[in-house]
Amino acid sequence: MSTSLAPESVVLDLGAGLGIHGLLAAQLGAKRVYLVEPEDIIAVAGQISQANGYGERVKCLQGVIEEVNLPEPVDVIISIIGMAIDVNRNETLQIHVVPPMNVEIFLQ
Repeated sequence: MSTSLAPESVVLDLGAGLGIHGLLAAQLGAKRVYLVEPEDIIAVAGQISQANGYGERVKCLQGVIEEVNLPEPVDVIISIIGMAIDVNRNETLQIHVVPPMNVEIFLQ
């Protein structure tokens, strides 16, 4: 992930849960990180980001991505879930899919 982040990077952690991957992006220098999670655990993610000093750069948004309005375009998406994204931008978007630990991935 560090090779995809620059100081001006805006990151979306999709299906954030406790926000661990988003916090890592903040620690690596992302300008802003949006944690998006439909479950109530997002409140705990907010507490964790505040406790670790990232409250200004890490924003927690509760809801499904189809219903959440991000206040700005993102440069990097981090997700542990499979997804299809319709990106209407002329820029390259970095997408990092973090697979769950108990899943094997086979490529053809």
